[in-house]
Amino acid sequence: MAARAAAFVDGLNLYHGLRDAALLKYRRLDVDGMAGSLAADAGGPLGVSLDVTRVVYCTSPVADKGAARRQDIYLQALQQHCSRVEIRRGTYEEKTRECARCGARVGFQTEKQTDVNLAVEMMLEAAKPEGHRAEVHLLITGDTDLPSVTVDVAGAPSQRAAVRSPARRCVLSEC
Repeated sequence: MAARAAAFVDGLNLYHGLRDAALLKYRRLDVDGMAGSLAADAGGPLGVSLDVTRVVYCTSPVADKGAARRQDIYLQALQQHCSRVEIRRGTYEEKTRECARCGARVGFQTEKQTDVNLAVEMMLEAAKPEGHRAEVHLLITGDTDLPSVTVDVAGAPSQRAAVRSPARRCVLSEC
């Protein structure tokens, strides 16, 4: 019997990983299918086959209006065509930075809540009563500070966690 798995996707990290690897032609990725594929890869080292029952896609809206429109179209397509995908949105925050040499102040935006949403969703899943929660949490990110939440999740009774990055590097955490 397959173990129930929930996948948690860092959408911004996934997009930027595809962009940095010159793979933007895949930016309209079937996240549901990707989660299933990565779960198949992760199940082997964990010694189980995994059945992904839930995919949580965390992202934040982009600032550029054209890019924001394209992002909205993609997120709507995910919701319409991927029945297991739930979308959690963060925000952007305006900040200013001062140049150390000339003192000029420059405005920029920084993404907020995506990582927090991922961590909260993983912990909420782990806190569900036995029989109603995923047995394995699959975190899909290349963010180096997020895998620490898998240690907390894996410490919960009957929980295991696997981390996969868009570049398919793997770090496993099992309790």
